[in-house]
Amino acid sequence: MKTALVTGTKLGVGNALVTELSRRGYRVIATSRDPNYLIKNKEKNGWGEEVLIEQLDLSDIDSIERLHSKYKDIDLDLLINNAAGGSYYESNPEGLFKTFEYASLLNVAGPAHLTKLFLNSLKRSENPTVVMISSFAGKYFYAGDITYCVSKSAVSAMAEVLRIEFMHSNVKVTEIRPASINTRPDNPNINHMDTGNVVDAIMWVSEVPKSCNIDLIEMSPIFCKKYS
Repeated sequence: MKTALVTGTKLGVGNALVTELSRRGYRVIATSRDPNYLIKNKEKNGWGEEVLIEQLDLSDIDSIERLHSKYKDIDLDLLINNAAGGSYYESNPEGLFKTFEYASLLNVAGPAHLTKLFLNSLKRSENPTVVMISSFAGKYFYAGDITYCVSKSAVSAMAEVLRIEFMHSNVKVTEIRPASINTRPDNPNINHMDTGNVVDAIMWVSEVPKSCNIDLIEMSPIFCKKYS
C-alpha cells in the first residue's frame, strides 16, 4: 500500500486530493490546523479507514516535529505541500510585518522543514515524489497582496533548490503552479479551474517513471487575464 502525506486538507485541492487518494487505495496522512473539520470531511466524502487525520500547523515548528516524530518510520511515497495562507490584502501597513512573518512560515519555512524531516521516509519509497503547490501569484504579480505574491515566489525557488538537493536521493520534486482555483463556494472569481484539474495533475506526476522528473506544471483556465 502506498502512503501519502497531504497538508491543508480542510478545503479545496487538499480535500479533493485526499478523496482521490483514498479511492485509489492509498494510506493518507491528512493534516490541517483544525482536525475536527477533517472528521466531518471524512464522513462527508467517504474517506476510508486508511485516512489518518492529524493536526498540523506549518507556522509552528513544534507542530511539524510532533507529526514527524509520530510517522518518521513510515515509507512515504508522496508528499504534497498544499497548505498556504497569509493572503490578507493588507490595508493596514502596521500589520504588514506580522503578515509577512506568518506567510513566510506557513508557505515557505514550514513546508521546507517538513519535507527535509521526511526525506529518509521518502528515500525508502520505490518512486518518491514531492509536490510543491505554488501559485500564479508568485510569477504574475499584482498590487495589494505583497505577502502572498512574495512567499509564493519563494515556493517556486524552494522547489528548484530541493530538486537539486534531492537529486542523488532519487526523490523527485515537482512544482505545480496553478492560476485561480475554485477552492470554496463563496469564491467570487468566475474565471477559475476546478480542484479536480489540479488533483489530476498531481496524480499524473506521482505515476510517471522514477527515471523522469516533472519539474514544473503551470496551469490556467482556457481564458486567463495574463493573455488578455
